[in-house]
This record gives sequence, C-alpha cells and structure tokens, in this order.
Amino acid sequence: MVSYAQSLIFTTDQGKESASTDFTHKEFDWNQYDAFRPILPDSLFHSVFQFHQENCGRFNVAVDAGTGSGAVLFRWADQFEMVHAIDPNTQPLTAALNGNMSKIIPHEGQAEDMSFLKDQSVDFLASSVSAHFYDRSKWIPEVSRVLSKGGTLSFWSYSPLPYIGTADSSATKLFAEHLHNCIPPDYAPPNAHTQGLYLGLNQDYDCVELPPAEFENVRRISWNRPAFFPPVKKHPGELSLLVDDPGFITREWNLAQLHEYHHTLGDFERSWIKRDGKAAQAQVDKTWRSLEELFGGPEGVQKIYWACFLVLATRK
Repeated sequence: MVSYAQSLIFTTDQGKESASTDFTHKEFDWNQYDAFRPILPDSLFHSVFQFHQENCGRFNVAVDAGTGSGAVLFRWADQFEMVHAIDPNTQPLTAALNGNMSKIIPHEGQAEDMSFLKDQSVDFLASSVSAHFYDRSKWIPEVSRVLSKGGTLSFWSYSPLPYIGTADSSATKLFAEHLHNCIPPDYAPPNAHTQGLYLGLNQDYDCVELPPAEFENVRRISWNRPAFFPPVKKHPGELSLLVDDPGFITREWNLAQLHEYHHTLGDFERSWIKRDGKAAQAQVDKTWRSLEELFGGPEGVQKIYWACFLVLATRK
C-alpha cells in the first residue's frame, strides 16, 4: 500500500504543474479553495451583526470587498436591501448568481476604488479574509468616504498557520516550519500574495490604523491568538478582546486534506522545489513523511483549528 506522503512525492517528482493559485486568475479553482479552507462559524457573523445592530441598525446598502466566490456575500444578501460585491475577478460570483442579481450587484475591480458609490451611501462594509491584500493608504480613506454616519466597518481573517491537534503539538510546529521554508527569501510585504501568508498576519490586523477623527467604537477581537506572536498593539480608546476557544474555527482532516489546504495558500512548495532543486525536494519529502507519522498514517484524522482576528468600527 502506497502512503499519501509517497504518492505526493511521486507526483511532485513528475513535475506536474498545479492549477493557478492567483485569486485574480480567470482559471483559479474556487471550488477547491472553498472546499479546503476553514469554515467560518455562525458566531463570527453573530458578533458582526450584533455590533452593527447596536451601533447603526440600518440594513439598506452593504458592500462586500474581496467577495471571491460569494461564500460570505450571501449572508449580507439575507439582511440588506442591496449588496455591492467587489472583486478583481467576478466570474465565479456571476456564475454562482446564475442571473439572479436583484439584490447583489457585482463590480469587477479593486477594493481601494469604490468610485461607483456616492459619498456616505453605505450602511455596512465587510471584508472577509482579504483586507491584508489592500493598500490601506487608499482603502481606509475610500471606506471613510462611502460609509454613512454610524455605518459599520468590519474585516477579519484567520492565520494561515493552523493548529494541528493542539497549538503546541509537534505537527503544528512542523507545518509552521514548512510554511516558513516555502516562502521565497526575497519575498516580503508589501508583496500582496505573501502578505496573506506571513505568520504575522494577526499583528498586521493589530496594526491597521483607523483614523480616530473618522471612526469610533473600534473593537479588535482575537480568537486563539498564537502565544509566540508579538504583544497586542494598543490603540487609545479601542477595545481589544482575547478569546481562547479551540472550537471556534475547526475542521477534521487527514493528511491529504491538509495538503490541499496548503495548496490554497499558494504554489510556494512547488516553486521552492524549482528554485532550490534536490535539497528542497528532500526537505518537502521529509516533512510530509513526518506529518504522516504524526497523523497516524494516511487515513489518520486530526482536529485542525485556526486563530482568527476581527476588527469592527463605526463611522463617526
């Protein structure tokens, strides 16, 4: 019987090209992305809706920035009269809508440019697992422009590094080391694709500056914040909450599913092998063999969970 790690090594040795991992590419596989990414819990959306209800209460116009395939967008469509969906590639959303655009209006473009919206015309703006890709020097002023007085800004993401079993398990540490190895040495923010992969993502959300002259009631919530991340950055007048809840975002996965998740982060593993040759290939082989042992074999299942970081604010 060939183990999963052995089959992975075999296909890698054949030099087969994997599908595009560029979100903006027309051939990006959104079905694979949605299947092997964390499933956001209802409690996250409850927190967002409760904040909006308490501080704004208007459910007329919403914006979903970085909408992707629309997995989150439809939650807004259930609550708001009209939803504007922005993404560099609206093809998957258009296909999902299948002509039903009575409440949802797709806009192909960048989140930093919402010129199709009038000043103070939006009650609610959300960005799910995408705000770390934006040029904030342009995005935050544009958000400030379109949000109405009392309108809600909400954005969140999860760390690309999952916890495997526990936060300090050998499998977690091994996978973290592998992610670090896969990142090209000459890659560094503000390279957009890599910004989303760096393990300092939650510090990145800590550091999003919201102008106090334009935003109030700022709340930053971190679930399962990694112990090795830098201390929470404090902002005057803002509320930071740290929540320890391993059940917040979870999946039950075997090794093959974990590798599919790894692929959704980018094609860094194969690029590393192309760049460094046999040494990188040997390290990749060793990593996945070791992970297979820690999983208890190719069919072994582990609980996987993620840190998550949410920012909420009200437009003054």
